[in-house]
Amino acid sequence: MATLLINGAGRFGCTGLHQILKYKMYDVSDLKVGHILRKDFKKWTRIGKSDSVAAEMLSYVGLTSVGISITQLLAHDETSVQEIIHFQQGEKLRLFLIVSGYYDSEKNFKREILVCAESPELMRNLLQFFDSNASQLPLKDLQQPGLEGEMRAFGIDKVTSRRTIEQLLEKFGKMVKR
Repeated sequence: MATLLINGAGRFGCTGLHQILKYKMYDVSDLKVGHILRKDFKKWTRIGKSDSVAAEMLSYVGLTSVGISITQLLAHDETSVQEIIHFQQGEKLRLFLIVSGYYDSEKNFKREILVCAESPELMRNLLQFFDSNASQLPLKDLQQPGLEGEMRAFGIDKVTSRRTIEQLLEKFGKMVKR
């Protein structure tokens, strides 16, 4: 089968076939925003101890990764912002982060996040936490027109892994419960 695939790749060869398949795996142009968000979605039903009222405030946190910029995600469809809000409400998330990792036109890797919070208080607390942890997650405010409610977009000044962002969210949950 591998030989047939490589021969079928014609002038692209083995490396070209790999690149084509890799591109197709991350191609989201035909997907709706809800499907893009669901593609690599992780949900925590508890952050922190359940005996705390503040931990209850963060009882539903979700994070998804996308392979396109936040600008492209928001421009993907004219109802992208509403679909993000609908996704957050459908999953009953109090805090929802969309982590974007992509290569720009100059082949530089970029990381951005879109933060969606249930309330202004939760957004304020999270932004203060991010500010105090700026060495691990240096954020640059991205001016994104059309964001509704408690939605904010940020560029990350250094390459930060999704796992680092997950660990910071867990740390935030523990800090909030105090």
